[in-house]
Amino acid sequence: MSLAGSFATLLLGLWITGAVRPSREDFQQLLEAEAAPPDVLPIAEAEDSKHRNLELGLREAGAAFLEGGSADYPHCDGLPRNGSHVIDTARILNSSCTWHGHPGLQVTLKEPLIFQGNLTLMGEIQIVGEQELDGPCINVSGKMTVLAAHASFVGCRNGIEEGKGGALFILKDFIVGNSHVQFESCAASSGGGLYTEGSFSLEAQSTVSFDNCTSTSASAAFWDL
Repeated sequence: MSLAGSFATLLLGLWITGAVRPSREDFQQLLEAEAAPPDVLPIAEAEDSKHRNLELGLREAGAAFLEGGSADYPHCDGLPRNGSHVIDTARILNSSCTWHGHPGLQVTLKEPLIFQGNLTLMGEIQIVGEQELDGPCINVSGKMTVLAAHASFVGCRNGIEEGKGGALFILKDFIVGNSHVQFESCAASSGGGLYTEGSFSLEAQSTVSFDNCTSTSASAAFWDL
């Protein structure tokens, strides 16, 4: 898979777009996971084939867009992969990991998630902040990569007086590759949706949007240029 030249446009930190092969249609097919017609494959076989194709696409995307093998991190211990869940206690994950959500995964947070290494998000995931938290919904001490994913952060509100990042605080770089990321109704003192002390880069037909995200001293997103 070859990378095409990219041209990114940033409008007040609210909408960012990148372009590279593979096509948007190819990426959408990976995530929609459509079932095969009954006259082509039995249902069980079609499901197996669907998931194999999805996993293959994710691995290929990882090889093309990431360095250092971050797509190969083990699954984040104790975090769900599918369904709807409520996490009501703060969790600290000590090592770098990959959180791979399957279609329909929704996680409601009553306390922050803290990652002391690097974090990679893949697949489909929605993070919901049920109430104002003592910090961002997700705090990452390393770098964070969103790869071949649809990820959304809704209602994440950092209640600390000088809190950084409503949904995400990232100590190092934030990388979005072949993904669509949405921040909605998030708030913090600085960086209502996103605050990263590293760089912010988008690759491979990625979009990042901020809807109704607010802050008192900065914009919806803050990063080190």
